[in-house]
Amino acid sequence: MGRTILVADDSTMSRMMIKRALPEGWAEQVLEAANGQEALDQLAANAVDVLFLDLTMPEVDGFAVLEQLSGEGGAMPKTFVISADIQEESLKLCQERGALDFVPKPIRAEALAELLQRHGLLA
Repeated sequence: MGRTILVADDSTMSRMMIKRALPEGWAEQVLEAANGQEALDQLAANAVDVLFLDLTMPEVDGFAVLEQLSGEGGAMPKTFVISADIQEESLKLCQERGALDFVPKPIRAEALAELLQRHGLLA
Protein backbone atom coordinates (compact mmCIF):
# COMPACT_ATOMS: atom_id res chain seq x y z
CA MET A 1 0.00 0.00 0.00
CA GLY A 2 1.40 3.39 -0.99
CA ARG A 3 1.90 6.39 1.20
CA THR A 4 -0.16 9.55 1.18
CA ILE A 5 1.97 12.66 1.56
CA LEU A 6 0.85 16.20 2.37
CA VAL A 7 3.10 19.10 1.42
CA ALA A 8 2.01 22.26 3.27
CA ASP A 9 3.81 25.42 2.17
CA ASP A 10 2.52 28.80 1.01
CA SER A 11 5.10 28.88 -1.77
CA THR A 12 4.05 27.08 -4.96
CA MET A 13 7.73 26.79 -5.90
CA SER A 14 8.63 25.18 -2.57
CA ARG A 15 5.79 22.66 -2.87
CA MET A 16 6.98 21.80 -6.38
CA MET A 17 10.60 21.39 -5.20
CA ILE A 18 9.57 19.09 -2.36
CA LYS A 19 7.46 16.95 -4.68
CA ARG A 20 10.37 16.68 -7.14
CA ALA A 21 12.75 15.71 -4.32
CA LEU A 22 10.62 12.76 -3.19
CA PRO A 23 12.15 9.39 -4.09
CA GLU A 24 10.65 7.91 -7.26
CA GLY A 25 7.59 5.78 -6.53
CA TRP A 26 7.81 6.46 -2.79
CA ALA A 27 4.42 8.18 -2.48
CA GLU A 28 1.21 6.91 -3.99
CA GLN A 29 -0.61 10.21 -3.50
CA VAL A 30 0.78 13.69 -2.91
CA LEU A 31 -1.61 16.30 -1.56
CA GLU A 32 -0.87 20.01 -1.27
CA ALA A 33 -1.90 22.83 1.04
CA ALA A 34 -1.07 26.52 0.54
CA ASN A 35 -1.63 27.47 4.19
CA GLY A 36 -2.12 25.92 7.60
CA GLN A 37 -5.90 25.88 7.43
CA GLU A 38 -5.79 24.00 4.12
CA ALA A 39 -3.35 21.57 5.74
CA LEU A 40 -5.72 20.95 8.65
CA ASP A 41 -8.61 20.46 6.20
CA GLN A 42 -6.56 17.97 4.15
CA LEU A 43 -5.54 16.11 7.32
CA ALA A 44 -9.18 15.89 8.44
CA ALA A 45 -10.31 14.57 5.05
CA ASN A 46 -7.45 12.17 4.23
CA ALA A 47 -5.36 9.51 5.92
CA VAL A 48 -1.99 11.25 5.59
CA ASP A 49 1.12 9.21 6.38
CA VAL A 50 3.79 11.91 6.06
CA LEU A 51 3.46 15.68 6.40
CA PHE A 52 6.05 18.18 5.18
CA LEU A 53 5.12 21.39 7.02
CA ASP A 54 6.37 24.93 6.50
CA LEU A 55 6.31 27.13 9.60
CA THR A 56 5.57 30.53 8.07
CA MET A 57 2.23 30.43 6.28
CA PRO A 58 -0.83 32.69 6.13
CA GLU A 59 -4.06 32.08 8.05
CA VAL A 60 -2.71 29.30 10.27
CA ASP A 61 1.05 28.85 10.64
CA GLY A 62 2.95 25.61 11.01
CA PHE A 63 3.32 26.00 14.78
CA ALA A 64 -0.48 26.16 15.15
CA VAL A 65 -0.91 23.11 12.89
CA LEU A 66 1.53 21.15 15.07
CA GLU A 67 -0.20 22.34 18.23
CA GLN A 68 -3.60 21.24 16.98
CA LEU A 69 -2.33 17.86 15.77
CA SER A 70 -0.45 17.11 18.98
CA GLY A 71 -3.46 18.15 21.07
CA GLU A 72 -5.90 15.85 19.29
CA GLY A 73 -4.45 12.71 20.83
CA GLY A 74 -5.02 10.70 17.64
CA ALA A 75 -2.49 9.27 15.25
CA MET A 76 -0.33 12.14 14.02
CA PRO A 77 1.30 11.74 10.62
CA LYS A 78 5.09 11.54 10.57
CA THR A 79 5.82 15.25 10.38
CA PHE A 80 8.90 17.02 9.05
CA VAL A 81 9.23 20.79 9.40
CA ILE A 82 10.55 22.57 6.32
CA SER A 83 12.00 26.04 6.67
CA ALA A 84 14.69 28.30 5.27
CA ASP A 85 15.61 29.63 8.69
CA ILE A 86 14.79 28.12 12.02
CA GLN A 87 16.06 29.17 15.39
CA GLU A 88 16.96 26.64 18.07
CA GLU A 89 13.94 27.61 20.18
CA SER A 90 11.60 27.10 17.22
CA LEU A 91 13.12 23.69 16.49
CA LYS A 92 12.67 22.67 20.12
CA LEU A 93 9.04 23.81 20.06
CA CYS A 94 8.39 21.83 16.87
CA GLN A 95 9.89 18.69 18.38
CA GLU A 96 7.85 19.13 21.57
CA ARG A 97 4.74 19.27 19.40
CA GLY A 98 5.57 16.04 17.59
CA ALA A 99 7.68 16.97 14.56
CA LEU A 100 10.24 14.25 13.83
CA ASP A 101 12.89 16.36 12.17
CA PHE A 102 13.79 19.50 10.24
CA VAL A 103 14.29 19.78 6.48
CA PRO A 104 16.21 22.92 5.43
CA LYS A 105 15.13 24.88 2.36
CA PRO A 106 15.95 24.68 -0.43
CA ILE A 107 15.37 20.96 -0.28
CA ARG A 108 17.71 18.57 -2.07
CA ALA A 109 16.70 15.05 -3.13
CA GLU A 110 19.79 13.49 -1.51
CA ALA A 111 19.15 15.18 1.83
CA LEU A 112 15.50 14.19 1.76
CA ALA A 113 16.34 10.55 0.99
CA GLU A 114 18.85 10.52 3.86
CA LEU A 115 16.25 11.99 6.21
CA LEU A 116 13.64 9.41 5.20
CA GLN A 117 16.17 6.59 5.66
CA ARG A 118 17.15 7.89 9.07
CA HIS A 119 13.51 7.70 10.17
CA GLY A 120 12.91 4.25 8.70
CA LEU A 121 10.69 5.49 5.87
CA LEU A 122 12.97 4.50 3.03
CA ALA A 123 14.76 1.19 2.60
